[in-house]
Formats: sequence, C-alpha cells, structure tokens
Amino acid sequence: MTEITLESVLRDFYQISGLRMSVCDSELNDLGSYPKDLSPFCARVQRDPLFRAGCIKCDRSAFESVRQTDRLYVYQCYCGLYEAVAPLYHSGVLAGYLMMGQVRDETEENRQKILRSTASVFDSPEEQQEYLATVRTVPTELIPSYSRLLSIVSEYLTRNDHLRSNHDDLADQIKKYIYKRYAKKITLDLLAEKFGCCKATVMNSFKKKYGMTVIAYLNQVRLDHAEHLVRSTDMSFKEISYVCGFCDQNYFSKLFSERFGYSPTAFRALLTDGSAT
Repeated sequence: MTEITLESVLRDFYQISGLRMSVCDSELNDLGSYPKDLSPFCARVQRDPLFRAGCIKCDRSAFESVRQTDRLYVYQCYCGLYEAVAPLYHSGVLAGYLMMGQVRDETEENRQKILRSTASVFDSPEEQQEYLATVRTVPTELIPSYSRLLSIVSEYLTRNDHLRSNHDDLADQIKKYIYKRYAKKITLDLLAEKFGCCKATVMNSFKKKYGMTVIAYLNQVRLDHAEHLVRSTDMSFKEISYVCGFCDQNYFSKLFSERFGYSPTAFRALLTDGSAT
C-alpha cells in the first residue's frame, strides 16, 4: 500500500475537487501546496505589490479568525475569490493551517466584483477576461460542501500527525525572548503576536517543554535579577522593582517574599549583618 503523506493528501484532494490546497505552520511558513504554483489569475494579480499586500493581509486576517475560534473560516479574498482556512493541531497545540480556494461562484455578481476589484492590474479588459477564465467556477451551493471536506481533511491530518509542531523551537524562542526583555512589559497577548500563534499555543508549548507556565518563568527571571540587585547595589526597592519589570512594588515584594522567604527589606538587613548567603 502506498504511504499516505501530506503531499499525497493534498494531491488527492485536488484531483477529486480541482481545488488548490496548501499548508503553512503556525508562523505562516509555507509547508506545501498542490498544485505548487498559484493559479494563473492569482499569480498575475500578485505581480502588483499593492494587490499582493492586500492578499497577504486578507489571509492573515483569516488565520487570526481561526486562531481565535479554532474553527473553519470561509471568506472572500482581496480580489473577491472564495477561500477557506481550517486549523491543524499537533499534541493539542495549534501547529498550522490548511487552506483551500482561489475559486469563484457562478453568479454574475461575483464575476463583476472580481472584475471591478482587479481592473487596475491588467493591461486591458481582454487580458483581464483571459485570466479570469482560468479561475475555477464552483456552484454556490457546493461551497459549503467543499468547506466541510476541508474540515474533514484537516481533522485527518491532525489525527494522523501529518503536521508536526515546532513547539520545542517555539518554547526555546519564548524563553530567550523573555530572558532578554524581562524588564519590559510582557504579556501572553504580546508573545502570541510576536511569534504568530495563539495564546493557547504559547502556554501549552512552553509548559510542555519546561514544566512551568510562561508567567512563572517570567517572574522567576525577574526575581533572580532583583535578588542580584538587592545584594549588590543600594538601589531602592521601588527602583529595583521597576528595572526588573514589575509595575507594582507591592506585588514585587509579595513575590520576593514567597521566593526567598524574606521581604526585600528583611533580606537586605540580613545581608548587612551577614546572615544571608
């Protein structure tokens, strides 16, 4: 029996449906497509920098919707073509996205929308019509059916672990980012935006790799630096809490006491009389 691979799944779906499928990871890096090249229409349109930027923005908005809802998202792209995105998981962590589309429905309304939105790209109406004719037309009532098939394929790829997550690398990157920028404001939302994934992916990947939460590690790094400053400087505790990234001195003192068994004041006093080591 022929081995079932990610490429073979994409190819088989295309041969049955005629719809291009592609996969990218959680950081939106391309992992594979079938057919490999964009449709002639999309390739021609994306030669225009403005339209290419618009297409990328539209896709990113779709990915964001999937990240927030964990559900299939069907939309019309910057040019008016229909596309759909479904989530892919690895070990319960969002690992990437499965895309399908670059098609139009059979209505004149959709056709006119595409013509209007892309008129400025082509050298002539004749060229535009020629390229538009290469776009696959799908009956409107079948678009939901194709979308459900996309969900089934994404579930299959997830269940059979065809898309391996880079969660180990992600956890390492998050750890390095925190260690270098612990003094600045760091939130789960910020980390999710920075690394192009959802908050759940940030939390789950880090906990799985290091056995502790992101916030616990962040506080650990900040407290390690705070303890060093208490020992080696005469900075006020307010200054120390600020330079170590704590916006609330009382919260800093509470965490410091929990970590070292003494308040910052008592800890420094012990240093003075030589009791703390």
